[in-house]
Amino acid sequence: MYTEIIDNLAFYIGKPMPFFIFLSIIGGLIHIYKIPKGYFGPLKFSAFLIPVIIMFVLGLTQLVAIHIVQLQALKKVKNHLEQPDLKIKVSGIELDSSLRLTVLSELKSIKRIRAHNSHPVNNIIINLYSKNDSIKLEIGKDVDVKNEYWVFWDKYFSTTDLDLGRIKAISFEKIQ
Repeated sequence: MYTEIIDNLAFYIGKPMPFFIFLSIIGGLIHIYKIPKGYFGPLKFSAFLIPVIIMFVLGLTQLVAIHIVQLQALKKVKNHLEQPDLKIKVSGIELDSSLRLTVLSELKSIKRIRAHNSHPVNNIIINLYSKNDSIKLEIGKDVDVKNEYWVFWDKYFSTTDLDLGRIKAISFEKIQ
């Protein structure tokens, strides 16, 4: 529950950030204009410092919120992967038992990996079904690193565009 609230916070801080920056600059310029000429005291300094502090706090809040959501989402996906009755469909096709076990073990190895300036391509959809719930993941092959796949989950704003984590896998080559 609180993951959704934090995700919304990150989304609603991040989307209007350019507008906030614009308003802060305009506010600072108006503040400078209203200060008497020749006065270079704390008022003039605060005209620039206050918008910078506001942007820093909002940006830091957004980064922390996104990080929390990504960690919570990763935990939820890993817990879902432990369901005993889990069925896996890749691009709408249910996997046979041997390939299912391979894909399942690879998906369980999702972890946060430091960015290395590449991007995913050839995305495939993986649906994980259990008796109680279902999760739709999107897996994209890394352009630069062989056998590395980016994992996305469309449940949260923070894990739709930003990856949930990455996996090293060989089974997805067979599936595509």
